[in-house]
Amino acid sequence: FYRHERPDMKNKGKLCMFMVFNTSFYGERSEITFKKGKIDIMNKDKENTITDPDFHIRLDFKPKEEHKVMASEEKFRELCLKIGTRRTLSQGELLFGEDASHDQIYLVKEGIVEGVVRGESEFHPLGKTVDQVLNNNPNIRCPIACMMGPDSVIGAEAVFINAPCMSFQVKSAFAEVIEISKREFAQNLSFSSSFECKEDLADIALTNLTVPEDLALFYTGLSVTLATYLSRIRLEAMRISNLRAFNDRQAVLADRDENELLTHQALKFFRLPMTEKLLLKMRTMCRFNHTESRTRMRFLLFDHHLILDPLYFGPEISAKSHVYHITRFHSVTPALDKRKSTLIIKLHVTDIESFDSAKAIPLVQNIELTFETENSAFKAYILVSAMCRKSEEIGNQKKMIYFASPSMQILCQQAGREHRLKKGQKLEGLRKQCSLFVVKMGTISLLNEGNQVIRTVTRGECFGELYYALDLVTDYHSALADKRTLLVELPRKVTDDILRGDSVSRARFYHSLCQVIAKVLHLALRTLLE
Repeated sequence: FYRHERPDMKNKGKLCMFMVFNTSFYGERSEITFKKGKIDIMNKDKENTITDPDFHIRLDFKPKEEHKVMASEEKFRELCLKIGTRRTLSQGELLFGEDASHDQIYLVKEGIVEGVVRGESEFHPLGKTVDQVLNNNPNIRCPIACMMGPDSVIGAEAVFINAPCMSFQVKSAFAEVIEISKREFAQNLSFSSSFECKEDLADIALTNLTVPEDLALFYTGLSVTLATYLSRIRLEAMRISNLRAFNDRQAVLADRDENELLTHQALKFFRLPMTEKLLLKMRTMCRFNHTESRTRMRFLLFDHHLILDPLYFGPEISAKSHVYHITRFHSVTPALDKRKSTLIIKLHVTDIESFDSAKAIPLVQNIELTFETENSAFKAYILVSAMCRKSEEIGNQKKMIYFASPSMQILCQQAGREHRLKKGQKLEGLRKQCSLFVVKMGTISLLNEGNQVIRTVTRGECFGELYYALDLVTDYHSALADKRTLLVELPRKVTDDILRGDSVSRARFYHSLCQVIAKVLHLALRTLLE
């Protein structure tokens, strides 16, 4: 709490009191009262010259009016109890295995379930473990990726986007979960929407739940639950990244460390996301597409980018560097007719996202890299192989088209606002609105106040999904078009007004929103583990 000299609070206030407390210590209490002696700074006012002796602060966690977001989440849980199957598991019992193909979503009713990364192969779809990095031995241990308590949802990634999932087992003495299964959709479930078109809901129907109104309530509440989980993962990622940054600065002086300077320049010159980390730095001899000439290049491998830099030495990066995004990776193989220190990387000439036609044939570019030692080539081979597998996974997920049903296309036309941006043009004022943005064409970078890239979104993807589901204004400061881009903005208020009386279209819309959030959730968890 701050004290301001002017009532308009434009001047910088002076700190007069503050409180720090952990909500976990207060259980299910809906109200907390802090007396004067428990409030920092204010507890020093022994003479009561600033406040009265009975001064206190009361926090009320129960809103006077029920918020629609909280209400939708509660209705979702009620529906789960109504249509789901109860399962009771003992400590250590497996809910489902890693990469298991299933069509069930689980709601934790009681107890604690932990997600663990098992796997025995060298590459794990959810990232490498500490042992894999230190000992070059994959997945010796089973790292606990997350712990899910009551009212948590498990299995959404596998159901909505068919993405690899971790194993889940019971941590507490026992756990009770509610199993919700997808319905076998052999039978057609067509309904008429307010957009004067037929909408088939067979692919989103659930066992014991086929009524459009109930499906709309289910997926609306599920989107809120998934968005809440995503927000917590992002907070945890920020905490871990801050700890890593602190450890890095303890080891070296950041301003003098060459890797730190290279990373800083790469983020600045090529507008890479601020979360990108330099994984590998080596010197190579490079040859493009089997040409005769060979060039000395510096091999810089980041989380989602490869940079071939002609500046062979020093902490600076040339503006003439070749930059390749992960979506362009096709394969990597040792050159059989060359030395063992030579690798051939095959790259798509254009990003995978551009191949939306059955007639499109991806052209491949060859890059021959000769490293100084066989050990260096082996390290590069392991990391680039992992990037090729990630590229394939991203390409498979990009085939999913969101908001593409007949009613959703009409909704985008009626409620959507088109933003046509030229290369380098900015879309300002994102923090003033609660909207979902769909990228119809091009690529756009989301920026913070310091013009640093937070996230890059390509055609067919969305952003603002978390804030839309929770009915909050977006946290992005602006968006910069990396190429000619077409955005469709769906404001929450306008969309809700149109869908209010149309349960069929509302069910389809929030099912698509759950798909979008599940994909972002999967990638966020994977990045956190890496």
